[in-house]
Amino acid sequence: MTMSQQTDARSTERNREESLLATVEDLQLYFDTERGTVKALDGVSFNIFEQETVALVGETGCGKSITARSFTQLVPTPPGRYPGGRIMLKSDRTCEACAGDGCGQCHGTGKAFDNLLEMNASEMHTVRSSRIAMVFQDPEQALNPSMTVKSQVAESVLVHHAEEILEEAGVPAEKTGPLATRIFRKYASPELARVERVLAGIPPLRKYRDQIDDLVRERVVDILEDTQIPNPEEILSQYPHELSGGQQQRVMIAIALVAEPDLLIADEPTTALDVIIQDRILEELEALQEEFGVSILVISHDISVMAEICDRMAVMYGGKVMESGRTEDIFEETANPYTLGLKNSFPTITSKDQDLVSIPGTPPTLRDPDEGCRFRERCPFAVEECHAAHPPMYDVAAADADGRAVEATDRRAHTTACYRIDDLEQLRTDALNESTWTDQTIENR
Repeated sequence: MTMSQQTDARSTERNREESLLATVEDLQLYFDTERGTVKALDGVSFNIFEQETVALVGETGCGKSITARSFTQLVPTPPGRYPGGRIMLKSDRTCEACAGDGCGQCHGTGKAFDNLLEMNASEMHTVRSSRIAMVFQDPEQALNPSMTVKSQVAESVLVHHAEEILEEAGVPAEKTGPLATRIFRKYASPELARVERVLAGIPPLRKYRDQIDDLVRERVVDILEDTQIPNPEEILSQYPHELSGGQQQRVMIAIALVAEPDLLIADEPTTALDVIIQDRILEELEALQEEFGVSILVISHDISVMAEICDRMAVMYGGKVMESGRTEDIFEETANPYTLGLKNSFPTITSKDQDLVSIPGTPPTLRDPDEGCRFRERCPFAVEECHAAHPPMYDVAAADADGRAVEATDRRAHTTACYRIDDLEQLRTDALNESTWTDQTIENR
């Protein structure tokens, strides 16, 4: 099955209507230092639609992770600051501008969008606890080493489903006031104060404690089973250091999915795992997306791995997006020299005696960068324009059709930041030759 067929099959199976969930618009993130301003993100834009998987790929230091962390305000400010740009997330509220009919302001969804960067602490807490969940790169560091697996997953279950559990346990409505709900929300947490533990052990709550414990345990086992952990009941009493790397990552995914978020952000979810476990984790993410209907933003440096699970992709370099679009478009109609270089550096199972070609040079410093293309110092296709200004995002389909250099306006379009947009076929051919990257002298470098 070709990549196009795989993606078409995924879309058919989901049978979804593409509706915009979140959009990043011209995002800028700067860090002021004694030696100058580091422009870690400088005009990053991409979109996430409902029930789709989007990948941010690129070399270490290109800005992938801080882009993802900006969704939940996890970048300290200061020293960071956002001089421009927005991260907009669709809400449940009707758009006031069109009364739900769909307009430019709500991107045709009929729903109001909120800027995540402008939310106060209380609003962001709500987003973190119910709308957006994160799976961090190192699960052993993210999990609490002093709490068992059951306690950590149960803490999330009680935070998000306390009212449902109290109701299922048969606790009368008149006895489930704010205090009772608060106590049981924190019941599995080490933050539960001593007085709250005492209150949980006296009537009228004590008589329901066993039922509540059983219901929580049942939910914990169910969510762990959803992440394909074999015999989940056997690990409930274990601590994170007693689990394998794959099991730790599955526990992190389980905790994230308890809240039934709209968007799951997975920051390098397969780092330090062997290739077999990597493949299983990625397959499980895809299966969980089908089950929970969640959109997923995956951060990775491995463009070849992301090709297997992602609907759309944004390739980043030096704090900018170099190419974006549907995954099959990026792989089959690659339109940016940096993406072509990345493809050359990864092996395939279809090519015999393949010579891998690395991109010469190192990524640029982002401290007070000039206005030129960020990739030009390593690019064998650089022209004079590349030194004057970073290129806009051009529509690849228009260029392939008749060679026109047209800036993209469609959010779903395949786009590239390259002035050589009118010479794509030649670029694609020349990029396959190792000598292109190693022997050519770049004019005006």
